Amino acid sequence: MKKRTLVLGFMALVTTLILAGCGGGAKVEGNYNTYGEEMFAIGDYDTLLDLSVKEDKATITMNYYTVESDGFLGMDVNVVKDSEKYSGKVDSTKKTITFSIDGSDQSMKYKVDGDKLTLYEGDAELSFVSEKSDKYASNQSDFENQADELAADDFLE
Repeated sequence: MKKRTLVLGFMALVTTLILAGCGGGAKVEGNYNTYGEEMFAIGDYDTLLDLSVKEDKATITMNYYTVESDGFLGMDVNVVKDSEKYSGKVDSTKKTITFSIDGSDQSMKYKVDGDKLTLYEGDAELSFVSEKSDKYASNQSDFENQADELAADDFLE
């Protein structure tokens, strides 16, 4: 009798763990980023997007640089880092994230595949990497290094 109860208890535990692991697919919660050119028409150069998701809340931060010049013949070059934040809500049932941007709601579907999260809106898609990925730190480093390159490039032009 004890052996049968033990086996049934073990089977119930294994079944519960399997169902918990397979229930809703990959979880969206975490920190993600993406870096590159032509993502948004903000700033003068490449943009770093940070996406943070916790429970049913999401925040996307657009980080970008602009270049300003002052002084005699504009030779005093200043690279200015700026950012904009937008808050959103996650609907894990519909697999959507809705951001409020400039007073209007913009809803995007999402898909999580391992260390990658992809946002979809119509035919457009934007892929992010998880902070667990090596590419996450590389994206941040590439964005930070861009400031020095921008100052040198614009000064030499």
